[in-house]
Amino acid sequence: MRPIRHAAVDLAALAFVLFAVVSGAGWAYTVVVAYTALMVVLKLAAVVAKMKPPRPTDAPPEWVYHAIYGVTVAALVWAGWAAGDGGRGWFALAAAWAAIWALSAFAARR
Repeated sequence: MRPIRHAAVDLAALAFVLFAVVSGAGWAYTVVVAYTALMVVLKLAAVVAKMKPPRPTDAPPEWVYHAIYGVTVAALVWAGWAAGDGGRGWFALAAAWAAIWALSAFAARR
């Protein structure tokens, strides 16, 4: 159970994204937009600065993070398809999370 604590923030973000998608609450969508923008900026800054924090020995395997990001992107794409307004906002969020995923994978490979 201890390794899961390293992925706790990512799991909480995924849970909140799922809540926003299922509930359709406007305030939850706004929180997801703000958090996504912050994550994009932080991931870009980490890649540009060539930052790579040391990986704890008890961290979960990399596939756990890929699974979390994959489910997040899939949920946002689904929300875009399900939205009655064309879902452009949800699709933009899905693209941003795909970029976060790619930047994370790139940083982990360095």
